[in-house]
Amino acid sequence: MVLTLNDVPEKIRPFYVLDVRREQQFNDDGTPVTVPEPFTYTDENGDEQTGTRSVPVFVDVEYVVEAPRGHQKSEAALWVVVRIHRGHRDDIVRQFLAMHQNAERWRFHDAYVAWLGARPVAPEASGQPDDPETPDHEQWMGGVTPEQHALDVAAWEMAEPVPYEAMTWDAWRFANYAALRRVGYESNDQQFEMMHDDVKNGTSTWLDAQSAVKAQYPKAAMVLPL
Repeated sequence: MVLTLNDVPEKIRPFYVLDVRREQQFNDDGTPVTVPEPFTYTDENGDEQTGTRSVPVFVDVEYVVEAPRGHQKSEAALWVVVRIHRGHRDDIVRQFLAMHQNAERWRFHDAYVAWLGARPVAPEASGQPDDPETPDHEQWMGGVTPEQHALDVAAWEMAEPVPYEAMTWDAWRFANYAALRRVGYESNDQQFEMMHDDVKNGTSTWLDAQSAVKAQYPKAAMVLPL
């Protein structure tokens, strides 16, 4: 049972927050917990009177709950935006990248929760008498022996999901420079037309356009600044 944030497994603890709720208190028999409270009132003669009344008790109760999941976008949606803006609106692409990375973080969370729930259950003795001729094979519920359970737990531990590591904007651009360049280049028909016009007019429109895209998305081999 999760009572505090420290009870949440460390790898998914950042996905949870404390939620403080004001709640009415009840006794074990279901009746409200009350305390006496003095009050004043005016009687039918117009005179001020004092009395005592019972008021319910409310206390702050802390719950461990999931943090808001926020906006999430798939990788496919991210690249649709990249193709639409083609390097002209990096601010929008950055927003979609953040939403995609948020989706990947929560994908890890959900996988980790499912993994925790799949931990093999320790076997229990069936209550049947052991076979004296096979002392190494006890009678266990479900037919799973402690030895097999140990193997199942080891396999389960090896399947632990790996946390998602989000990239910075610059690191993502370097890692995807080739795909970003392909999106940034003009279509083949447009490039051929630019080459034709350059040969005809002695200009360098095509080369300038290609160079601009390469400069915007440098090769990943370049060293990122610290």
